[in-house]
Parts: sequence; C-alpha cells; structure tokens
Amino acid sequence: MPTEHPDVTDLQMMSRRAALAMSGAVCVSAFGAAVQPDPGEGAGGASERPLVAFVLRHAEPAGSHTGDPGLSSEGRARGERVGAMLRSVGVSRVLSTPANRARETAEAISRVCGGGLGTYDPFEPGALAKRLIRGGGVW
Repeated sequence: MPTEHPDVTDLQMMSRRAALAMSGAVCVSAFGAAVQPDPGEGAGGASERPLVAFVLRHAEPAGSHTGDPGLSSEGRARGERVGAMLRSVGVSRVLSTPANRARETAEAISRVCGGGLGTYDPFEPGALAKRLIRGGGVW
C-alpha cells in the first residue's frame, strides 16, 4: 500500500516506472515548473502545503522533428501562453532538459512567469525527484 508521504526511494522508483511507460520524446523533452510554497504557519515559517510540480511537453518545434530543432514561432507563442496561465500559480523555477525545444519552451514560460531557469537530466528521474523534494522547488 502506498505511503501518504513517499520517501525519495519510493519517488525514484515511481519516476523510473513513469519514464519507462512514457515515450522517449515526452521524457526527454519534458520540463517541470516547481511552485514555491507560500510562507505558512509551520515550523520555521515553512508552509504545510506540499510542493506542486507541473510536467509539460515542449511546444511545437521548427521544421522537422529530426535532430535538435528549436521552437517555431507558434511554439514560442504557445510557451508564452502557458507562462501566462501559470503566472497566478506562483512559479518559482522552470526546469527543462537540455534539448533546444524544451529549453526554449522553458525560457518562454519563465519570461512570462518570472521564475528562474534550470536544467535536469531526463535520464536521471530519481535525481530530479530528490532535487524537488530537498530543494522545495527553489535552487
């Protein structure tokens, strides 16, 4: 039975299973936006609210889907629209894989949201889970 608050090992295993279940394109080109919790009444002023992470696929790439294309103009516009939708959530950090289209999508979202940028290795989902848990979404 799953625990109410899984530890890092549980999250690493779930992340590995999810990575295997998804197509390579989604794993490699996805990015997460970690939401910074509001200061609350918990110990040390930390919020009792859990960290929320959104995982999105990159926007439309330019040209062919071979190689490592950047975004098309429609892809950049879509990234900015997603950023506008996430602005009210309070995004503190936008993470992407190093793929050009994922990075450019993250940049478009961050430009609108004001969240910082970072990268993660799509082949190490356990490290990303650890980073989100330990860092609280802020690096």
